[in-house]
Amino acid sequence: MKICIVAALVALLLGAAPVLADPANSIPEQAVCRACELRGAGHGLEDVATWREQDGEMYYFCSEPCGEAFDAFPLAYLRLPLPRPAPPVSVTQLDGTALNLGDLEGELFLLDFWATWCQPCVKGIPELRKLGDEYADQGLRVVGISIDEKGLDHVRKFAKKKDMTYDVVLDNGEAPAWVAYGVAAVPTAFLVDREQRIVAEWKGFTDSDAVRSAVETHLGVTP
Repeated sequence: MKICIVAALVALLLGAAPVLADPANSIPEQAVCRACELRGAGHGLEDVATWREQDGEMYYFCSEPCGEAFDAFPLAYLRLPLPRPAPPVSVTQLDGTALNLGDLEGELFLLDFWATWCQPCVKGIPELRKLGDEYADQGLRVVGISIDEKGLDHVRKFAKKKDMTYDVVLDNGEAPAWVAYGVAAVPTAFLVDREQRIVAEWKGFTDSDAVRSAVETHLGVTP
């Protein structure tokens, strides 16, 4: 599946910086490149060009640029446990007011990071709309977090044109939500439960069937 790479990445310190693994360790000749994997490239096994060790876990890469992408933004590539606390981020609603997702409780949130220029994101809008309409009464809230840089008016007009009936917000704050959530490519989605925990994630791609299944499971719906 094609995906859209986020244009800007930031260096994010996670305590100690990632380091090269000890060459004395057993490094496989081939492995799945972690960077390509999360960008939806789907190359499968590739020759290992470089590697990193973070928190005792190994990450392999098919090229130095892929390894450097990890160095610049480790959070996007780390294998993090589920469930885990959701970052309390603030975004801008289409009416210009702030929405602090960390203050919202009692609902199941499907956070969809997207952009108007991302064709896979646009293609997924009807399914998100359908899912939001179908399960709103049971506590599901779909929030489309736009990473567009063209401003609120651009996103507002696009949302109206595409009949995005679910919540659409703009991620343009000084502390971007995409950074806090470790988003290196869109579309990327997270399911946040009523206890403000990330319970499922789809980074760099979204599988509509898997998303629906996860939503129904956490709502206690029998398909």
